[in-house]
Amino acid sequence: MSKAHSEEEKGQRKEEQSEEEEEEEQSEEEEEQQSEEEEEEEQSEEEEEEEQSEEEEEEEQSEEEEEVEEQSEEEVERGGAE
Repeated sequence: MSKAHSEEEKGQRKEEQSEEEEEEEQSEEEEEQQSEEEEEEEQSEEEEEEEQSEEEEEEEQSEEEEEVEEQSEEEVERGGAE
């Protein structure tokens, strides 16, 4: 009687244990999902920043090129006037 009783208790404990393990696994999966979403958000923010800085660099470059063109035109004018 007592042997069967203890076996029953063991079975119940095992069930409780496996339920707890399932809950832990679920919460771990949820955390992983959350961190993946956060990583994706960070990545898209970084990509936006990179695009912005690239655009700014292109603008700066074209401004510098314009300045160089203006300078060379002025030099040509000066050279022609001398």
